[in-house]
Amino acid sequence: MVRILFSLLLAAVLIYMAAEAFMFFRHYRAGRALVAQSKVYERDIPEGHPQILIVGDSTAVGTGVTDPALSVAGRFGNDFPNASITNLAKNGAKIHDVVMTLRSLPQGRVYDLVVIQVGANDVIFFSKLKEQPIEQMLELAKKVSSHVVWLTAGNIGLAPIFPWPISLIMTDRTRDLRELALSRTRLQKVIYVDLFEEKGEDPFVKDVERYYAPDREHLSADGYGYWYDRIRDELVKERVVIQ
Repeated sequence: MVRILFSLLLAAVLIYMAAEAFMFFRHYRAGRALVAQSKVYERDIPEGHPQILIVGDSTAVGTGVTDPALSVAGRFGNDFPNASITNLAKNGAKIHDVVMTLRSLPQGRVYDLVVIQVGANDVIFFSKLKEQPIEQMLELAKKVSSHVVWLTAGNIGLAPIFPWPISLIMTDRTRDLRELALSRTRLQKVIYVDLFEEKGEDPFVKDVERYYAPDREHLSADGYGYWYDRIRDELVKERVVIQ
């Protein structure tokens, strides 16, 4: 009897693992397709005001939407029709990549706002979070703008692409990055948009079809819209006027 129960349990585990592996690779392929077709939103208005800089990973690119205007950068463009928007985001970027991007900026260039969207890949690909050049990234951003905003991601472990128990690991690592981000931005006096929510409170989990792209990792138009609203709320809260 014990052997039968053990065999049934083992079979159930193997079926679960096979099903989850199938779904993961299916979503992964969908994600690669989204990356391949993604385009950054940017707009060059030499005399435009304000001057906005966007840097970061695929979330700053807007991967997951078919229209770049629906990304975070695109929504800034919509709200500030006279703004010049420089978007140097790259799919797959990590914190150290953003440092290199900020270092490469033309000397003397100043922006009215810098929006940094990075950190998710450091969580997912197991970067040593405490060793990442967060302070350097924020200091470099502050050299080119008096208004700097950083957002990492929501609760990465809740993204449907990650099966249990990997999802638990991703959530723990997201918490670790969040703690680092909160402490570093407080020290550097930089605005941090805290998107982390526990499972019972996360709106993305409550409506996966609405907020996630088909790969169940990147965001949909509504997902980026939610993030953008949170950014604008923080700018209002901190009395930052972009003009």
